[in-house]
Amino acid sequence: MKLTRREFIELGAGTVVAGSIARGLYETHELDITRHDIRLKRLPEAMHNLRVAQLSDIHFYPNHPAGHVARAVAAVNRERPDLVLLTGDFVTSAYHQREQRAQHAWPCAEILRGLRATMGIFAVLGNHDHHSDADVVSAALRSSGNIRLLRNESVPLTRGGSRIWMAGLDSASAHAANVHATLKGIPVTDCVLAAVHEPDFADVLRQFPVDMQFSGHSHGGQIVFPVVGALYYPWGAHKYPRGYYRLGEYQLYTNRGLGEIVLPMRLMCPPELSIFTLKSGTLA
Repeated sequence: MKLTRREFIELGAGTVVAGSIARGLYETHELDITRHDIRLKRLPEAMHNLRVAQLSDIHFYPNHPAGHVARAVAAVNRERPDLVLLTGDFVTSAYHQREQRAQHAWPCAEILRGLRATMGIFAVLGNHDHHSDADVVSAALRSSGNIRLLRNESVPLTRGGSRIWMAGLDSASAHAANVHATLKGIPVTDCVLAAVHEPDFADVLRQFPVDMQFSGHSHGGQIVFPVVGALYYPWGAHKYPRGYYRLGEYQLYTNRGLGEIVLPMRLMCPPELSIFTLKSGTLA
């Protein structure tokens, strides 16, 4: 069969689109485990090689297989982390179904109940959690019994007679983040790890004595095309949309997230579990 040039181009384009959709649907169920060695100048020697696992943007809802979240939990536990950080958007908000969507936090929290970490599991809320019902999502997370939800507050973590702080800020895009309340009472000489859903909040937080920020929110773009890149990043994730950033001595990591919104697919941007090994010492 002979094809005209136009028919050939249309066939090729259709093949590429179909292949991309198939790949995107498959990729939503992959889990990319990324590993990062991070040096923190103020990290005490007793905390050297502290292992931190980060999951973000679960966006739990009925069409999102619970098994995918459960597999991520199992993957975290195999890493035997000292800390687990959950950086927001446990549910997906919808304008006409806010209360209904907030209820999805309960089965999500039930799965997250399986997480294990020697020094604690900490969570912050994201914009979707607020836009559904932050109080319902908070209650679900706290019901797990093992997740410490931080809403503009910090807790000390000790090991070997040394101390660092885990700071958790509420969602910046929901206008709920309060840096002064979060850092109140922390000695300026102590090492501080901060979790906040929106990565671009680093431009505010880096003005304070904080050493490293863990964020999500962007989904890494979710749909990423060669050359063109991601078609969309949400407000609060334009400057630091994915991966590692060093801003002077301030360090930031933006996790690509576990779930998705709008389209039930990912392309060239698989779900991510981030594993950090924090080391004491001067940055190179």
